[in-house]
Amino acid sequence: MAKKKDDFIDDGRTVVDMSGVERQNVFLPRMPEKKKEDPAGTWQGREESNEEKMSRQDRRAYFFGAMGAALLVAGVFILAAFLFICFFLFVYNR
Repeated sequence: MAKKKDDFIDDGRTVVDMSGVERQNVFLPRMPEKKKEDPAGTWQGREESNEEKMSRQDRRAYFFGAMGAALLVAGVFILAAFLFICFFLFVYNR
């Protein structure tokens, strides 16, 4: 039997540095800590300024908009299930 030739040559480059990654606790997950020295303004080091904070009316509008969209999708599924059941009751009782 011929031995398989291994063509892989490790050049020593690091694709992604995973040295600071810890395992997430499954039962008590923690939010990542904010880093103050992040100059890029990403989610890790970005603090909200006064202009970026949402007002009470904005939060309420976002909440009711999301709930309305979820209820609309749920209503479509409930209507489809109702029509499905009615169709098969009609076919069965014929």
